[in-house]
Amino acid sequence: MSRPLHLRHSLSALALGVLGIGCGLSFDLSEVALPIVDASPEAEPSPGEDASPGNDARDATGDTSKPAPIDECANGLRDGDETDVDCGGRCSKGCATGRGCGMTRDCAEGLVCEAGACRFPTSCKELQDERPTSVSAVYTIKPKAAPTPYPAGCDMQLFGGGFTLVMRIDGSKNTFDFDSNLWTTARLLNETDASLSKTSEAKLAPFHDVPFAEVALQLDTKATTRALKIAAPKASLAELVASAEPTNLGRTAWLDLVPGSSLQPACSAEGFSVVRGGARVRIGMLGNDSGNATDCGSPDSFLGVGSSSFCGRAPRAGNVACFNGAGGDRTEVSFARVLVR
Repeated sequence: MSRPLHLRHSLSALALGVLGIGCGLSFDLSEVALPIVDASPEAEPSPGEDASPGNDARDATGDTSKPAPIDECANGLRDGDETDVDCGGRCSKGCATGRGCGMTRDCAEGLVCEAGACRFPTSCKELQDERPTSVSAVYTIKPKAAPTPYPAGCDMQLFGGGFTLVMRIDGSKNTFDFDSNLWTTARLLNETDASLSKTSEAKLAPFHDVPFAEVALQLDTKATTRALKIAAPKASLAELVASAEPTNLGRTAWLDLVPGSSLQPACSAEGFSVVRGGARVRIGMLGNDSGNATDCGSPDSFLGVGSSSFCGRAPRAGNVACFNGAGGDRTEVSFARVLVR
């Protein structure tokens, strides 16, 4: 540190005194080597600046930038509130199947959390229960009875949502005739295409392994879409179709499925795999034109899906009525979707 100017003069005088100046001794001062002292005032540190040695933030290259912060969600470690390595918790990335979770929101989109691990949902209903904001789309599910996961069409709006698509049926084709083994065997059709909007026909894996409490039958007829909900709890639709279980929704509920529909006034047999004489329908109602309300001796009308031929007319989804239908003769072809929840 530089000394004040008066102190420097005093020290110079002291040095001269020590050397004998003023004591009768003669010296040539030009031969005395005195230190040169900088008399300029020393710069003071700026307010807040650390004046201690080593306070310069520059490295050897002159770089004054600070090190980049470490992204804890991409450092290959499980830290913070992550539920597994670099996923879950506050990380934007959800955890994959089999990885740790504390709740469903820790898992990747479309997955649910159970017993501390992320997994595929068993149905569209479980997905909606765990993720109420899920939209209608194709997701991957793995029912408990299924050996591997598979794509499933999930309708998250129909009757409150949570329905899993099982079948798409084009009423203008014979693919899903009552006698087709698609109703009675494990054979699938276009099983990798679970789209809710496609107009191609399909019988999908949930037909055999998704348990449910309700069935929805949705018919597109003349640019109008209408749906019917049926309470019928079963382990699978395959089991329900095989059971030939009746329903009691009533004529009005079935007739409302198709605009301008018609059924003969008698019989009104309804349900799954309904058979009366030569008249048959897999999901729907039959009508007859003679006898009392329960007379089903020779039905000539139906409404639903999976029918046999009526009056030489063969839509496999929709409505046919001939011989005194209550709403007149009708042949309406529909495109149908069968779903379960």
